[in-house]
Amino acid sequence: MENSIKQISKNKGIKLNVLAKQTGLSQTTVYSIARGSSVPTLITAYKISKALNTTIEDLFFKD
Repeated sequence: MENSIKQISKNKGIKLNVLAKQTGLSQTTVYSIARGSSVPTLITAYKISKALNTTIEDLFFKD
């Protein structure tokens, strides 16, 4: 699933390993979702969006 996690986290100066710690998710999970090779559950998407102070829509549904 295409997403903006890498771009948004980079813009906010948050590395993916830090994002994993902030969300309580494993680094493997965060990296897999950010690469687009894994589809997050709604709860996981919510955790990531809150950690990045953005919306789920901005992370996963923007053109």
